[in-house]
Amino acid sequence: MNQTANWKTLPLFLLICYLTAGLGAMFVPGPWYDDLNRAPWNPPNIAFPIVWTVLYFLIAIAGWKIFTSPESRLKQLWVIQLVLNGAWSWIFFGQHWVGLALAD
Repeated sequence: MNQTANWKTLPLFLLICYLTAGLGAMFVPGPWYDDLNRAPWNPPNIAFPIVWTVLYFLIAIAGWKIFTSPESRLKQLWVIQLVLNGAWSWIFFGQHWVGLALAD
């Protein structure tokens, strides 16, 4: 695959990652999260959307590089980590399963 064709697939990875992030964003912290006993070094709430936006951008870049590299063996692992990332908000904020979210 030539380099131009590689660049044309990047928007697909961005779309996939930001759709995953959007699904996770449907589960908001709310009062349940506010009542948790959190560590004093817990970042302010405004940090999370900023960090996760950058993180999902980097996940998209990583997926794009993995899937456009003919010798990469990491394709399945990338998909698994994306599914687990997407599931975390549902597990933690939606279901309040703190232990399972930690494992995830």
